[in-house]
Amino acid sequence: MNTNPAVWGPDGAEFKPARWLTPGGVPSLSELPSGWSGITTFCDGPRNCIGYRLAIFEFKVILATLVRSLEFHETTAQVVRKISPTLQPVVDGRGGLLPLHVTLAQ
Repeated sequence: MNTNPAVWGPDGAEFKPARWLTPGGVPSLSELPSGWSGITTFCDGPRNCIGYRLAIFEFKVILATLVRSLEFHETTAQVVRKISPTLQPVVDGRGGLLPLHVTLAQ
């Protein structure tokens, strides 16, 4: 299901992270498969993977370990707060962006 051409288009099997950055690159929520976070890697419903919580926890541990080895620095961008359904940063009139300079920790 995660590479189904009926859902993702003819290039569904290709690894294309840009499809999440391009407007219209990802099908609408009603067209996406259900499951955890809109993906069916762990299946859904009564036959979902019994180890999915462990896999998600492991991912969070790996992510936390990686983040500790990074340093985050400010940029010169002017960030404006905007209240829409949620509070979000707006930079140069574009919402949902938060410029950040990332380097490896010393």
